[in-house]
Parts: sequence; C-alpha cells; structure tokens
Amino acid sequence: MASSVARLALYIFTARAYLFYSYLHVVLLLKIIDLFHS
Repeated sequence: MASSVARLALYIFTARAYLFYSYLHVVLLLKIIDLFHS
C-alpha cells in the first residue's frame, strides 16, 4: 500500500517537473525567436 502511494507521488512529481521543464523551453524558444525578429 505504502509503496504504491509513494510510486504515485513520484509519478506526479516527475510529470509536473517534466511539464514545467517543457514550459520553460517553450518560453525560452519564443524569446529567442522574438530576439531574431526584432
């Protein structure tokens, strides 16, 4: 029981970290594109 809860928590944490990382990459890419177009 405890191991499944820990695994679920780890999965949620990993998914959130991955989404945040992807979001940062998109923002960085948009800033770079904006720099080149100005």
